Amino acid sequence: MKTLLRSILFILLLNSCIQEDLSDCPAEVRLNFGYTLNMANKDKFRDEVKDISMYVFDENDLFVQQIDYTVNNKQSTTFYLNKGVYNILVLGNVDEKILLPALQPMSLRLSDFEVSLNDKSRIFQDSTSVFYAFIEKLNVDELGATREVGLRKNSKSIKVRLIYEKGFQSARSLISDLPEVVLSGQNRSFNYKNELLKEDEITYLPFYSFNKFYPDNNLNETDYYFSTFHLEKNIPLILKATNAAEDNFIIDLMEILNKTPIDLIREDRINISINFTNEALIAIHINDWKLYLDSGNIGIE
Repeated sequence: MKTLLRSILFILLLNSCIQEDLSDCPAEVRLNFGYTLNMANKDKFRDEVKDISMYVFDENDLFVQQIDYTVNNKQSTTFYLNKGVYNILVLGNVDEKILLPALQPMSLRLSDFEVSLNDKSRIFQDSTSVFYAFIEKLNVDELGATREVGLRKNSKSIKVRLIYEKGFQSARSLISDLPEVVLSGQNRSFNYKNELLKEDEITYLPFYSFNKFYPDNNLNETDYYFSTFHLEKNIPLILKATNAAEDNFIIDLMEILNKTPIDLIREDRINISINFTNEALIAIHINDWKLYLDSGNIGIE
């Protein structure tokens, strides 16, 4: 019903423009979306983006309106704006886990627009992939405007595999005493430029874990699955594992990622495998890269 009323109002406004002066008529804006910033260099927009929310700001960086559309295999969308210059923040797959500022027209400024994870949603599900784009200085004239918009995925899937190797005295007992593993970072929020707001901390809990024990080798292997918000290589991401005896295992995953050539913009799935005994950390693998320890320093092979 609301869509129908908006259509009727627009038709009436358009008729008025035709009868009078075209200079004040809203013009058609067409945005063509794509998502090629992935490891396959393939456009996965239709496969991974379900809906788009666009937050339109005028040339004075004041919020004008929000425009939404459901993808449904549509690579582009059209809408109408008055003549002028606009900045548009684009978010994909926004749901209840995402916090946005109060969207007050002609009150909210672009510089105050922040995108955050809900404090109550520390378990960030793998199915929620948040996408981002920013359209700068879109000039809408009498002929309208067209723009190609490339999206970036602002969430990562991380699998952490802890392998307790032969010689770890309590490997068998860990079946009933699995450590609690969490990730903590300073990446809960970002601004309209997609810059992380530092010291905005968040703790991620695994949304799934799975344990296997190999009695022949006395190995205990546990996988923990996480989804995290936007990551940057200069922002710490800490893994902490604590068992019932309150023995802590802490490692800065971002420090390790910095040693690899992994592209955090394109790579959205990170697999981390950590081998250790009760005496020492033995090896770390990240995706296809093996890291080694040398006098406390981490290198890459």
